[in-house]
Amino acid sequence: MPVIHIALFKFKPEASAAQIDSLIAELSKLASSVPDVISLRTGADFSHKSQGFTHGIVSEHATREDLQKYYDHPNHLAFVHRLADIREDVLVF
Repeated sequence: MPVIHIALFKFKPEASAAQIDSLIAELSKLASSVPDVISLRTGADFSHKSQGFTHGIVSEHATREDLQKYYDHPNHLAFVHRLADIREDVLVF
């Protein structure tokens, strides 16, 4: 059974749309730059029921070990570092 990773992002009020769009575009590229990612999808909230979380990711990995490789990959770590500058909160499941 595949391992599913979900993360929801709430951005700081001062984060610009351009900053958020750039970050989400970077996130979308992780599927092609990080090995062992089966699929990766990003999206924006349209329901307005998300308690301020405006964007999310769902990625699929074959094993927990593959998910850990994704977490530890330099490209993912660079994304996390950039995210820290403009995120207010993140929920990872």
